[in-house]
Formats: sequence, structure tokens, C-alpha cells
Amino acid sequence: MEQLVNEREQNIRDCEHQLNELSAQLAATESELESLREEKHALAIDLEATKELCHKLDLQKDKLNAELEEHSSIREQLAREKGTLQRELTLARNGDRVAVDGLQELLAASRTEVEQQRIAMAKLQQESEKCSAEMNTLQTRLAEEQERARRSEALASEYGVQLQELKRHIVDQRFKRSQAQTMETITSDDDIYHDDAENRYPTM
Repeated sequence: MEQLVNEREQNIRDCEHQLNELSAQLAATESELESLREEKHALAIDLEATKELCHKLDLQKDKLNAELEEHSSIREQLAREKGTLQRELTLARNGDRVAVDGLQELLAASRTEVEQQRIAMAKLQQESEKCSAEMNTLQTRLAEEQERARRSEALASEYGVQLQELKRHIVDQRFKRSQAQTMETITSDDDIYHDDAENRYPTM
């Protein structure tokens, strides 16, 4: 009987040790889960800011496209006007060179401005592509963090279940140990009673 009680006590100690380990693991998992949630929130904020920036860049790109088309139309119109003036000057043989030179300067300035618009458009396109790549990276990281958070939540839930089962097991072990001790006490009392009875009423 004493050996059974000792075994019960050893089982309880083992279960309590395992309970402490599971509690520590659960606390660590919950801490990691909280960190993952914070990182996920930060990534979501970064992603939203990146989306907003990409939207602004798209608007600027559309605006520059419209301006580029407008300047191209102006340049074509100036080219047509220049051709008309050159033909008129050729026919008249005494055209006003000042007007022609002014028109050529205006055309050259227009070409320069259009080229600058093209350069600005190219830079904006690069920034837009970079922004899109960054947004894709953030989306990938966010998906990974969501998966890690899901696994951590599942692990925390599993630890919680194991913890409850271990607590129930410890309660059962303590109850069985109490029963064993009670039985041992009853047995000891019975032995004492029989010994006392034999001493009082010896066999003839």
C-alpha cells in the first residue's frame, strides 16, 4: 500500500513538472503570438501607406501623360504652321525671317519641354514599379505573418487543452492517493484492532 502511495506521489510530481513546462511553453507561445499580431498590424499599416502612394503615383503619371499628349499636339501644330509659313515665304521669295526664327525657337522650346516631360514620365514609371514591387513584398510578408500567427494560435490552443488535461490528471492522482492513504489507515486500524483482540482474548 505504501508503495502505491509513493507511486501516486511520484506521478503527481511528474505531472506537476510537465504542467510547469506546458505553462512556460504556453506563455512563450502567447508572447510570440502577441509579437506576431503587432508585426502584422505594422505590416498592414505599411501596406496601406504603400497602396496610397502607388495611387498618387498613378494619378501623377496620368496627369503627365495628358500633359505629354498636349505638348505633342502643340508641337505638331507648330510644325504644320512652320511648314505653311515656309511655303508662303518660298512663294513670296521675301518672307519675314524674324517670324520664322521665332517660330523655330518656339518649336525648339516645345521639343525641349516635351523631352523633359518624357524624362519625368520615365522616372515616375520607375517609382511606380518600385512602389508596386514593395507593395507585393509587403503583401507576401503579411501573408507569411498571418500564417505564422495562425500556427501560433493553434499551438497555444493545443497547449491550453494539454494543460487542462494535465490538471484533471493531477486532480485524479491526488484523489487516488487520498483514497490509498485512507485505505492504508483503515487497514492499519484493523490490524491494531485484531492484535488488541488477540491480546485480550488469547486462544486457549
